[in-house]
Amino acid sequence: MAALLQQRPGLAQGKAHGGASRQQVKVEAVVAPPSPARSPASTGTVKNPMTMTEKILANHSDNSLVVPGQNIWTRVDKLMTHDVCGPGTFGIFQKEFGENAQVWDNERVVLIPDHYIFTSDPRANRNVDILRDMA
Repeated sequence: MAALLQQRPGLAQGKAHGGASRQQVKVEAVVAPPSPARSPASTGTVKNPMTMTEKILANHSDNSLVVPGQNIWTRVDKLMTHDVCGPGTFGIFQKEFGENAQVWDNERVVLIPDHYIFTSDPRANRNVDILRDMA
């Protein structure tokens, strides 16, 4: 990259650390070389513009395109829930899939009792008990 430095006349003279005289230079402009014109990507135009999240969901649901508001079934790497949201989610799971429904892969489900685990409140302890029953 080439740089153009232009010295302005009449700038004050300064002394270097060793006592020798040196001239101060003010940079007027730094110019980068012109860039070549860019061409479109080799694949052409974007076929399905999606956010990164939409691309991940599309990939994990074997869809070529997903859009906001669309309901999809997807493969997940891990399903995580905790003692606040878990009990309500379990109720919906059992309502939709039956009282004896099983999760698809118990090695991919993580239940975390981290909000109510050290409390003496019986209602809060009920949530932790529901997590244990589901496990």
